[in-house]
Amino acid sequence: QTLADLTRALGLLLLVFGPLSLLHGQSSPLTPWVQPEKEANELYNEGTYDQAAEAYRGLLQRQPVDQDNPNQTLPKLWFNLGNSLAQLGDTEKAIESYDAFKESGLSQAFDPTELSKADYNKGTLLAQQDPEAAIDALKQALKANPQDPDAKHNLEMLLQQQQQQQDQQQDNQNQDQNQNQDQNQNENQDQQDQNSDQNQDGQNQDSEQNQ
Repeated sequence: QTLADLTRALGLLLLVFGPLSLLHGQSSPLTPWVQPEKEANELYNEGTYDQAAEAYRGLLQRQPVDQDNPNQTLPKLWFNLGNSLAQLGDTEKAIESYDAFKESGLSQAFDPTELSKADYNKGTLLAQQDPEAAIDALKQALKANPQDPDAKHNLEMLLQQQQQQQDQQQDNQNQDQNQNQDQNQNENQDQQDQNSDQNQDGQNQDSEQNQ
């Protein structure tokens, strides 16, 4: 089942896909990373998601560890890796990548609307397997970007589905209770009929003896 099929079946809007870019005016202090990152993004845009994922992983492994001279591409590489993995159907690893994007100490290079995309994607990916976690992620997305119409739509759809499931569970519970009550009533009626039959037999025997 493709991501498009999944989101369509749940009535959700699609994920935010496509390589994430730095804010306008920002650039990496380490220019040697620019061309490999561009090539990785091109692989993604061409639909070769497995190759794109490997390219993003390779770039992440080569990132410098000097915190005084950080490479600002680090957060968006995690986001773009998450997108590639999501397209490949690896939901668990995709979510780990989105979390790494948010948890990166360099994520302040992005405004809240950019960061909200990770929670939006997480919420949409989790919609089927873990609706509660999906709802939490979408709420986080809206906390960072309250005006996001797609996040609002998906959250409303999931809350509506959650309410329908709760209503169905309550209906099933009420139905089970009614069935149990009917069964108990039938058992009581059978017992009363049995007692009545026994009493009638006793009366008939007494009548025969008196004759």
